[in-house]
Amino acid sequence: MTVNWNRQNFSGEDPEQHPAVAALRKNTGTPLKDVTIFRGEVSAVLSPEHSIEALTMLRDDTGLAFDMLIDVTAVH
Repeated sequence: MTVNWNRQNFSGEDPEQHPAVAALRKNTGTPLKDVTIFRGEVSAVLSPEHSIEALTMLRDDTGLAFDMLIDVTAVH
Protein backbone atom coordinates (compact mmCIF):
# COMPACT_ATOMS: atom_id res chain seq x y z
CA MET A 1 0.00 0.00 0.00
CA THR A 2 1.28 3.46 -0.83
CA VAL A 3 0.67 6.48 1.32
CA ASN A 4 0.07 10.05 0.25
CA TRP A 5 2.78 11.85 2.23
CA ASN A 6 0.93 15.12 2.50
CA ARG A 7 0.42 17.30 5.58
CA GLN A 8 -2.44 15.15 6.81
CA ASN A 9 -0.32 11.99 6.83
CA PHE A 10 2.96 13.43 8.13
CA SER A 11 2.63 15.73 11.08
CA GLY A 12 6.09 15.36 12.54
CA GLU A 13 8.15 18.31 13.69
CA ASP A 14 11.47 16.90 12.45
CA PRO A 15 11.72 16.88 8.64
CA GLU A 16 14.49 14.28 8.86
CA GLN A 17 11.81 11.82 10.01
CA HIS A 18 9.79 12.22 6.79
CA PRO A 19 9.92 8.91 4.89
CA ALA A 20 11.02 10.59 1.63
CA VAL A 21 13.93 12.37 3.31
CA ALA A 22 15.00 9.17 5.04
CA ALA A 23 14.81 7.29 1.73
CA LEU A 24 16.86 9.93 -0.08
CA ARG A 25 19.55 9.80 2.57
CA LYS A 26 19.58 5.99 2.68
CA ASN A 27 19.09 4.84 -0.90
CA THR A 28 20.62 7.31 -3.30
CA GLY A 29 23.64 8.74 -1.60
CA THR A 30 22.22 12.06 -2.77
CA PRO A 31 23.84 14.83 -0.79
CA LEU A 32 20.95 16.91 0.51
CA LYS A 33 22.09 20.49 1.07
CA ASP A 34 19.20 21.37 3.34
CA VAL A 35 15.97 19.88 4.66
CA THR A 36 13.35 22.11 6.24
CA ILE A 37 9.74 22.07 7.33
CA PHE A 38 7.48 25.10 7.13
CA ARG A 39 3.75 25.02 7.80
CA GLY A 40 3.72 21.27 7.46
CA GLU A 41 5.50 21.18 4.09
CA VAL A 42 8.84 19.37 3.96
CA SER A 43 11.40 20.74 1.50
CA ALA A 44 14.67 19.15 0.44
CA VAL A 45 17.40 21.07 -1.35
CA LEU A 46 19.85 19.21 -3.58
CA SER A 47 22.18 19.95 -6.45
CA PRO A 48 20.73 19.87 -9.98
CA GLU A 49 23.06 17.06 -11.01
CA HIS A 50 21.41 14.78 -8.42
CA SER A 51 17.82 15.64 -9.24
CA ILE A 52 17.10 12.90 -11.81
CA GLU A 53 18.47 10.16 -9.55
CA ALA A 54 16.53 11.46 -6.53
CA LEU A 55 13.25 11.95 -8.40
CA THR A 56 13.49 8.52 -10.02
CA MET A 57 14.02 6.90 -6.61
CA LEU A 58 11.04 8.76 -5.11
CA ARG A 59 8.86 7.59 -8.00
CA ASP A 60 10.05 3.98 -8.11
CA ASP A 61 10.18 3.25 -4.37
CA THR A 62 7.02 1.20 -3.76
CA GLY A 63 6.63 2.54 -0.24
CA LEU A 64 6.69 6.14 -1.44
CA ALA A 65 5.40 6.00 -5.04
CA PHE A 66 5.50 9.74 -5.69
CA ASP A 67 3.60 10.34 -8.92
CA MET A 68 3.54 14.11 -9.46
CA LEU A 69 6.22 16.78 -9.38
CA ILE A 70 4.66 20.00 -8.15
CA ASP A 71 7.48 22.53 -7.80
CA VAL A 72 11.03 22.98 -8.95
CA THR A 73 12.61 26.24 -7.91
CA ALA A 74 15.98 27.79 -8.46
CA VAL A 75 18.00 30.86 -7.61
CA HIS A 76 20.30 32.49 -10.08
